[in-house]
Amino acid sequence: MAYIDVPTSTDLSVNGMKVLTLVSATCNKEDHGAAVFTLEADGACRIAMTGIGTAFATGDWIIIRDSVSTGNANMNNDGIYEIEDGATDADWIEVVTPVSPNVWNVYDDAAACDFDEIDTFILHPSTKNKALVFVINSAANSPEISFEPNPVMTGCHETGLPKILCKPLLATSNVIQIDTLPYLQTESEVLTGAINRKDSILMRLIPTTAVSGATVKVGFIQLA
Repeated sequence: MAYIDVPTSTDLSVNGMKVLTLVSATCNKEDHGAAVFTLEADGACRIAMTGIGTAFATGDWIIIRDSVSTGNANMNNDGIYEIEDGATDADWIEVVTPVSPNVWNVYDDAAACDFDEIDTFILHPSTKNKALVFVINSAANSPEISFEPNPVMTGCHETGLPKILCKPLLATSNVIQIDTLPYLQTESEVLTGAINRKDSILMRLIPTTAVSGATVKVGFIQLA
């Protein structure tokens, strides 16, 4: 799964009870091992590793970690990618070409590479003030939470691994308060169905390395 829309909870009181609209996600795809990164003749960015093409499918979003080259400690392809072709062969996948200034490095000695599926929750703030995000872990795997930055506010594009805002621990209920403006998206792009990136906040759910599955429920409240 890639994008999950989260309704904004505005009226939390129903028949005298407090009600919060929650949506669920489970990131349960992962793989680990020695990976080879190539640039194909048609320009495709390919990752070859035994069995990786059976773990992931076209349209999945993944985070790559620990992909450092054993021959060059300064070379890696760590980051977040969308799989452009994950159904052709059992032992390789192709990812959407990184946007500048990210660079696709070509090497064949990433011995301890880790791949995990991620989900992105689409939040819809109604003002440019603070908001509350509820993250309820239903499994003891402590996923990481990252918000995609607003390129206008930050003045630069994100490179490499994303900045982690928090790490809800184990099977717990958590409340995260954020300022909406630094994360409010400004570019127009249809993410899923008719839901547009523009004026939304994108919250990523990133599973712990080497732990399959990050099962959570997420709710969103816009503060006045």
